[in-house]
Amino acid sequence: MINKLKIKIMEIKNNILISIRKTDIINGKFTVPKKVTKIVDNVFGNRSDLEETDAQDVEVIGAGAFYNCKNLKKVNAPHLREVGNEAFYNCISLPCPNDKIRKEIYDSALKYLNEDKNQGLCYCINMA
Repeated sequence: MINKLKIKIMEIKNNILISIRKTDIINGKFTVPKKVTKIVDNVFGNRSDLEETDAQDVEVIGAGAFYNCKNLKKVNAPHLREVGNEAFYNCISLPCPNDKIRKEIYDSALKYLNEDKNQGLCYCINMA
C-alpha cells in the first residue's frame, strides 16, 4: 500500500489566490504575489498568525477571506473595489477609517461590514 502524502502549497490560478501554506506567512505578514487580482472565499479564515497583508493588485476579496483573523492589523489594498460578505468579520484588531474620503470608499467598497454596537468593534480594513 502506498501512502499518499498531501502537501498544501500556495495555489494561484488565472490571477486568483486559491490557497496558501502556513509557511507563506512570515513574521505575521503575507504578501499577495503581484498580478493576483482576487482572493477567494475563506483563504485566510481563522489565521491567528496573520497580522498584515500587502495586496497591491487585489481588486476583489471573497466572502470570509479573513474571517476571524483577530490579530490582523493592516490590509494594504489600494485597488480594492469589491469585498465579499463577512470578509473581515471579527478582525477585531483592524482600525476603522476616520477621514471623510476614506469613509466614502469604505462605505461603497465594504458594504457588508459594520460596527458591532455591543462590543464597539469595527470590522473594516485600512486601504493605505
